[in-house]
Amino acid sequence: MFSRSFKIGSVYHATPALVGQPRRLAALIGRDGASLQFAFVDELSCGTVEIVCDRETAQLETEIGTYNVSAAVPANANETAIINSLLQRSA
Repeated sequence: MFSRSFKIGSVYHATPALVGQPRRLAALIGRDGASLQFAFVDELSCGTVEIVCDRETAQLETEIGTYNVSAAVPANANETAIINSLLQRSA
C-alpha cells in the first residue's frame, strides 16, 4: 500500500470535474484491487441509538422523510453497487 491509500469507511472531498458543479463528499464503501466504490454523501442525518429485540436501531429524520436503520440489516457494499447498477440500466 501507498502512504496515502484510500481507506474503506473514510470520507473524501470530491472536486468537480466541470465548472459549475458543486463540491461533494464521497465515502469509500468498497474496494476490489484497483476498483473502488464510493457513495456520495448528499445529506447527513443523526439518530439516537435504541435497543429493539436486542439489536441497535436508529430513527433518522431526513429532508424527504423518516427512516429506520437496524444493525440487524447491513447492506453489503459490493452487492448494493451491483444491484443499483442493474436497476439504473433497466429504468
